Amino acid sequence: MALLIGLALPAPAGAATRPLRFDRLSLQDGLSQTTVLTIFQDRQGFIWLGTEDGLNRFDGYRFTVFKHDPDDPGSIPGDAIWDIAEDRDGGLWVATEQGGLARWDRTSERFTAFRHDPNRSESLASDSTRALAIDEAGMIWVGFLDEGLDRLDPSTGRVVHLPAETQADGQPRRRAVYALATDGTGTLWVGSDDGLDRVDTTTLTATAMPLEAPRVRALHLGSTGQLYLGTMADGLIEFTPRTGATRRFRHAAGDTTSLSHDEVRAIRRADGGGLWIGTAEGLDLFDAARGTFDHYRHDPSDADSLSDDYVMALFRDRGGIMWAGTRFGGVSKWDTSTWRFGRTAVAAPGEPGLSEGQVTAFAKEPEGDLWVGTFGGGVHRFNTRTGAVTHYRMSESAGGLSDDRVTALLIDRRSRVWVGTYQGGLNRLDPGGMEFTRYVHAADDARTPSAAGIMSLHEDRRGRIWIGTFGGGLNRYEEATDDFVRYPVSQVAPRVTGLADDRLGGLWVSTDGGGLYRLPADGRPPRRFPGGAPGALLPTASLTTVHAAENDDIWLGTRGNGLVRLRNWSGANPAVTVYSEKDGLTNDVVYGVEPDARGNLWLSTNNGLFRFNPADGSFTAFGPEDGLQAAEFNFGSHYRDRKGLLYFGGIAGFNAFDPAAIRPAASAAPIVLTSVLKFNRPVPRGEMPWDTSGVQLGYEDSVVTFEFAMLDYAAPGRNRYRYRLDGFTDDWIELGPERRITFTNLDSGRYALQVQAATPGGPWSAQGLSVSVGVEPPPWKQWWAYAIYAAMFAAGLVALNRERQRRRQREVDYRNQLEREVAERTQQLAERADELQRLNEQLSEASLSDSLTGMRNRRFLFEYVGQEMKAVRRRLGDARQRGQAAEHAAVFMLVDLDHFKTVNDTYGHLVGDEILIEMTRRLRGITRESDLLIRWGGDEFLLVTRDADPEAAARMAERVRQTLGAEPIVTRSGLSLPASCTVGFACFPFLPDHPEAGDWEDTIGLADLALYAAKRTSRNTWAGALRTEKTPRIFQDFLHASVEGLEAEGLVEFRRSGAPKPSADRAA
Repeated sequence: MALLIGLALPAPAGAATRPLRFDRLSLQDGLSQTTVLTIFQDRQGFIWLGTEDGLNRFDGYRFTVFKHDPDDPGSIPGDAIWDIAEDRDGGLWVATEQGGLARWDRTSERFTAFRHDPNRSESLASDSTRALAIDEAGMIWVGFLDEGLDRLDPSTGRVVHLPAETQADGQPRRRAVYALATDGTGTLWVGSDDGLDRVDTTTLTATAMPLEAPRVRALHLGSTGQLYLGTMADGLIEFTPRTGATRRFRHAAGDTTSLSHDEVRAIRRADGGGLWIGTAEGLDLFDAARGTFDHYRHDPSDADSLSDDYVMALFRDRGGIMWAGTRFGGVSKWDTSTWRFGRTAVAAPGEPGLSEGQVTAFAKEPEGDLWVGTFGGGVHRFNTRTGAVTHYRMSESAGGLSDDRVTALLIDRRSRVWVGTYQGGLNRLDPGGMEFTRYVHAADDARTPSAAGIMSLHEDRRGRIWIGTFGGGLNRYEEATDDFVRYPVSQVAPRVTGLADDRLGGLWVSTDGGGLYRLPADGRPPRRFPGGAPGALLPTASLTTVHAAENDDIWLGTRGNGLVRLRNWSGANPAVTVYSEKDGLTNDVVYGVEPDARGNLWLSTNNGLFRFNPADGSFTAFGPEDGLQAAEFNFGSHYRDRKGLLYFGGIAGFNAFDPAAIRPAASAAPIVLTSVLKFNRPVPRGEMPWDTSGVQLGYEDSVVTFEFAMLDYAAPGRNRYRYRLDGFTDDWIELGPERRITFTNLDSGRYALQVQAATPGGPWSAQGLSVSVGVEPPPWKQWWAYAIYAAMFAAGLVALNRERQRRRQREVDYRNQLEREVAERTQQLAERADELQRLNEQLSEASLSDSLTGMRNRRFLFEYVGQEMKAVRRRLGDARQRGQAAEHAAVFMLVDLDHFKTVNDTYGHLVGDEILIEMTRRLRGITRESDLLIRWGGDEFLLVTRDADPEAAARMAERVRQTLGAEPIVTRSGLSLPASCTVGFACFPFLPDHPEAGDWEDTIGLADLALYAAKRTSRNTWAGALRTEKTPRIFQDFLHASVEGLEAEGLVEFRRSGAPKPSADRAA
């Protein structure tokens, strides 16, 4: 039974067959044909399957098929493959049915054929090869279906034919050889239709064994010197060469422990000293010590059973996977490590064992018997020493179980067995007794269990029995009165799912719908830890189990909220941590929580079994493929015995195992590169032997894909991978189960692809895959390209230097020419500038002068005299502040030509112009260079004389009058016209004591008043405007007054020609 395997104990006689769960591989998985004749694992770890139609290489994910191609001499020479062997160099030797012998080269993946040639005696004896063996000297031994035995030296190709026996008629007898085996001591064992022979591989002598063993089909060397023979019709034979002793095992009708069938095709070693036997009626596990067989057959209703009963080949790989090749069902494989989980399934009809798959409860006696409760099959008592199983079932009469639907089990310290049932209340079986005592619920009796359904049973540290009911809350059994006490929590939590003691003696009670309770050991009222409601401590009130850890942590299984951890529960602020699917569980319904000696917790759920590490919060998942009874487990069906062994029940039996044996270990299986693709097209292995030289890529290979596999065949789909491409990325990149990497546009250079793998729950492999990857640079980045670039660069430098010299010369010539042109242009510009300045001066002079007389015009007066008079006023103001006497600075004198309008009107403007020009000449003759002559109007001139007082002004006015009227003016036409003028003047500043009073324009206004005063008297005279004592500081107001009025009021004195000189004080 599986329990015994899980505990590493030998199966006792009568024990149920230990269950196996096979994985099947056939046509739909890529296998070339369903008849598997031989199985082999090469030194790299690949599995090779020989079929009737092709040779298959398997990497755990995909088959690569090698078949004969008549047009390809490098293909395998035959498609029916009977045997495979590997030589020292890693070459595979393949025995084909009609194609002779072939050697497969790993580097090129090509085959070399060794065929029979009737014209060459040193060729193989026949093309019908059937069996292969390689001895310790490296020689290849070939058994033929029709020509006995040959030895081939692979280094020379030389073939030696072993001599055949001579028959009575004198003809050689050619044996049909089906099996070969070497023992490592120079002996080759040969199994044929004629029996068993021993061949000395050195002397090439054959000795027939005195053994009646016709038609041998399989040979296996045992670990203690026995030789096992599988025969075509005589079953299994155990032969001891040293003594000649034999044991024969044949099928016996009616004996379920005998060989399944007398046709034995394959034999392989099993754990514990047993043998796996492939027969025509299924797979047998042979217990050599007892001489019994367990049977494993094809079940059409069970997809996990053997794929076909006709077993043709057996092989155990280095990872512990047992492979069974069948005639019609492809290959089945089974992981031998799954027996670590000690699976017990429903026993086959007629076999002792479990009668019901729904396992709901466990209990263990101190002596070792295991009690297993089922839902519908009552209670099973397993004797672990003898393998005997006792069933306890429901009985209408007293003494039997009250209900076959068992929900809880307990063996107390008095060795009494307590059985809780679904609707039959509680049952008790006393030691040595054969009948159960029933405790059933009575509605009118408070001393009976408070409900008919029992959910949990527990014995506390004081030996008291506690009962959790379905609908009636918590009860305690009273030993003295043989009745029950009901507890207050029953009123608010009627469904009690779990019970556990803590280190302080408190009782923890988990409920379905009422949350969690703790009953103190001193009898104080229970403390409730609510759940589910807003603000509640726990995430849910629906709890399935409770476990009190040694460190005072409380662990809770929930119905939909995963695993809950309660810490610091004795204080005012308990802490809760929830672990759910987002943390690594695959299902949040946790039924069972059991600890192991390493501090882990084991959790049973609706989707697998989990090992949980509280230290780091990590989960390791286990499923049916690991040996579990099923993915789904049952409520309450979990148990830990005194030795630390764990038990979990589910819908298809139970598992019993030592958790220390379930250790995550790095797989020793190699990781191999299985394919290289460029632009998603596979590269033939012969074109790129990456095993020896790595992967070489051209510059155009911008998209490259690597496929790899860890050759661990236990659960390939659950293996995990990660990679790192040195030279491209420094960090490991996890791929999960994906085993394919694509790189695009790798730069030229050398890289190292590192790949690591891990089995489910295991660490990353220390020795991973390392593949050298080289990317060639493009032609324009090759060394010779760079040499060309260097030569071109040097030539370019020379040309560039020459060009620079030519450019410098051109620049010098251009600079000289430019300097000449600039100098010429500068000279031209300078001449034009001088001309322009001259013209500007002329233009300016013209704009400031009268074009007829050449005198200055009014514009000049306003631009020049105005600034000059401002300076005069500042100078006089400064002199006044220094206390100097006030004085006049200038005289403004208006000269008006008498009767000029009459001349113009009489003689025309040309004559008038001649008169103006002549008058200008006469005025220039009597003025200084510092004086200014301004043509003021048509017949008026303004004379500005600097540094003149009123006396000098009077003299100047008289001089002007006399000079202009001294003689007539004679025109070019001969006219003689009389000439005279009238003059009016005023000094500036008009008030020397107050130079700020009035400006030069006001002074011209006064000179104009004086001219008017002179003209009132007569013509050819002059008059000057002088200040009086009454002249106000602000005199501008009387510039428009009449001369008569001004004189009458004494505001201005007008001095006329011929009038006496003013007094000194008036002239001042």
